Amino acid sequence: MLITQETYSTHPGPPTIITAPRNQTVEVTKSAMFVCKVSGSPTPTVLWFKNNKLMDNSSKYTITTFPQGSVLRIEQTDLKMNDVEFECMAQNNSSARRKARLRVISDKKWTTDYPTISEHPHLQSVEKDKDAELKCVSFGAPPLHTSWYKDNIPIEESGRYRIEKGSGALKILKSQESDEGKYMCSVENKYGTVNSFPAIIYVKARRVPPAFTHPPKNVLVSPGDSVNLTCAGSGTPTPTVRWIRDEDQTLLGKVDNNNLNYLTVEKVYKSENITCVLSSDLGNVEHVAEIRIKALPPPPENLHASEIMANSVKLMWNSVPNAILYHLVYRQKNAQAQGRNMNEYVCKQTECTVTKLHPYAQYEFRVSAENNVGKGPPSAPYDVRTGETNQTSKITTKPHSNWSLTFFSN
Repeated sequence: MLITQETYSTHPGPPTIITAPRNQTVEVTKSAMFVCKVSGSPTPTVLWFKNNKLMDNSSKYTITTFPQGSVLRIEQTDLKMNDVEFECMAQNNSSARRKARLRVISDKKWTTDYPTISEHPHLQSVEKDKDAELKCVSFGAPPLHTSWYKDNIPIEESGRYRIEKGSGALKILKSQESDEGKYMCSVENKYGTVNSFPAIIYVKARRVPPAFTHPPKNVLVSPGDSVNLTCAGSGTPTPTVRWIRDEDQTLLGKVDNNNLNYLTVEKVYKSENITCVLSSDLGNVEHVAEIRIKALPPPPENLHASEIMANSVKLMWNSVPNAILYHLVYRQKNAQAQGRNMNEYVCKQTECTVTKLHPYAQYEFRVSAENNVGKGPPSAPYDVRTGETNQTSKITTKPHSNWSLTFFSN
């Protein structure tokens, strides 16, 4: 049976039969199908008659109604049905009728000119969003026309459904759960019609454990600022998103069946860790976001001289975490140098050599660290007296007070 795509009117009016049931010839014991597509307003009701007697669903006959009409399926023909007349009637405020005649012939008269299906569609299980293809291989006198039905309703080529020319195969693009159902092909030529065995398609969603597509990122903020965190994930089934504060395991937020979630933490005054958890029946995954408060670096500790000469001093100190630079400042402390401005060296490492100093002169040094926030406070002052000559001195230091050290040369 050849089904063509029609345009249906929605304007008020009497019923119109757009696609009338067609006369057809089938082999005995095989199925037969009559299609009646209608239009009208209000939507017409479709009734079927056999030799002028109203029909209903039974073990032999199945009537399937769809928005554009109705399909009458005869499950198994017999020779008594030969030359039986079936009628489609569409009615709302008025009615329209169209008839078709069924011819049933014995298998002995079914020659190679008649259409025959050599490969029927078969049961398939297809993954959601993957393409599916149902075969319907046939032979007989050309031209052969192939049409398809899903749950006894005609399939029209549009969107994701395609009927391949030549092979007659039905291709379903990006299968969805709504595509699950019973499919059947019908092959027709001028001699007769043959319907395939039904084949069921199951569409299964791929089960994928939860995974992060955009895990929450670490954040550096000023005290009192608010923080916006984003956590995006994927998985099948869609995972649940939860936010948990690590310090006390407080549940800060939860979103079910959503693969994107936002969390706002108001007025942050201390550093803390927030964990995003993706959960499904396939497991959990976690990712920790560190919220850190911006702070200036502390003063470097253990500022000391490792090498003293008449015109230079090499100084060293302990490293400060996250420091990117160090600022070493100094001034001469003798009477003539009182009030002189501080001099500065910028050092990339935890050591620096200060040059162009005066021999046997007293100098005061301080060092401060700089990070991405800014420059921190300086260390306690450190006093050094340069040597009398440029011969390197090995220095032993002894604390004298909180603000100075006295040096003894070996």
